[in-house]
Amino acid sequence: MNIRASLYFMHRREISELVVRLDCGTNYETIYKHFSNGLKLYVIPKKRKIKTAAVVFNTGSCDTEFKLDGGICSVPLGTAHFVEHRMFEQSYGSVSEKFTELGAESNAFTDSGKTVYYFRTAENFEECFKLLLDFVQKPYFRNNELETEKKIIASEIKMYADDPAWQSYFAALSMLYPNSPVSEEIAGSVESIQKINADTLYTFHKAFYTPENMTVVCAGNVDAERIIKITENGINTENSSMMRINRRYNAVGGTKKVVGSNNVPSYTAAFPANIGCGKIKAGFLYRILGDMLFSESSEAFAEMSGKGLCTEAPSVAYISENGGILTVSGWSENPEETVKIISRALQNFVYGGRVDSIAFDRAVKRLLGEVMKALDDTHICITAQSEWNKERLTAPEIISMIKSIRERDIYYAAEKTENVCGIGICGK
Repeated sequence: MNIRASLYFMHRREISELVVRLDCGTNYETIYKHFSNGLKLYVIPKKRKIKTAAVVFNTGSCDTEFKLDGGICSVPLGTAHFVEHRMFEQSYGSVSEKFTELGAESNAFTDSGKTVYYFRTAENFEECFKLLLDFVQKPYFRNNELETEKKIIASEIKMYADDPAWQSYFAALSMLYPNSPVSEEIAGSVESIQKINADTLYTFHKAFYTPENMTVVCAGNVDAERIIKITENGINTENSSMMRINRRYNAVGGTKKVVGSNNVPSYTAAFPANIGCGKIKAGFLYRILGDMLFSESSEAFAEMSGKGLCTEAPSVAYISENGGILTVSGWSENPEETVKIISRALQNFVYGGRVDSIAFDRAVKRLLGEVMKALDDTHICITAQSEWNKERLTAPEIISMIKSIRERDIYYAAEKTENVCGIGICGK
């Protein structure tokens, strides 16, 4: 055992009931504790002036139907996002102003599967951390105050209606899975949010804002033992009887065109991608596959640019909802022809049976470099950890996972993309 490892194990004995994961090859340490009430805590020590913390709830825009206290509850589209907005208003006033008084920047976001509240600060970290843990557990919803919020969120929805990339993305999902919540915009619609009232918000909070559905992540030059004690003293012990209703939807496919103001149309092609492995690894596999097939050095992009269809390579993303979805997005003078090239490249890869080793190695190294670079930023690393928590993975394990990916894994991932495509196009 080397000196560094010896110091690590001494540190481990000093902090009771902790799992400390350290990979000397990566120099990224993560301290992890699983509380008896189900809450998960990650502390990522870093010698940085800026300290960050986040509370992550395992709930997002797709949670529109669930069981609670023996009954089935259905909530309007956009409820998770609406709760996120209203949590910053308490009986004493604005939570954001409290953070500002403490010298911190605070914010939150909701996606299809999670809701994250966070702050960044160079001072008063413990006071900010206590405030963060406190306000997310104390819902304060009043019907007479919701109308103003509805107007604010309606304006946000209308703003995204002018974003061609956003519109083509959800148009593609709506054609791939027409009846699934994943195809609906995260904030809902102007019509759906009108159905939300205080009882809706309280029900949603009771169901999902519980310790067993909650993860806390801190990063920076912070004291792990102090964070553990503050968390133990600041978290409620009560959990709800919530049970998710998981529905699977069959892929349909088709094309939807949305009128937009941009001259060069935005497009998104969405494919079912149910590889059957862990969600985190699946995301990495499809990132690598997308890099190999659609980066600036790919044959597909050479064909696109050669035909004058586009000047930038497509962007590739993966979402884990409904079994997994691979999306390829970009801008093109002829979106229909571009999507044909994308689909053909994917199918040729599946049936061609050949992996370009040079392209594979380059894609893996690029992904690994992006991850390790992100881990140096305290804010980005807590966002990443909030995603990796789905499978209780930490930075050293993520790095090892990427390094362990083989060419056959990429080929298998490609095989699992169904030959069904939802296409969204936004432009004149």
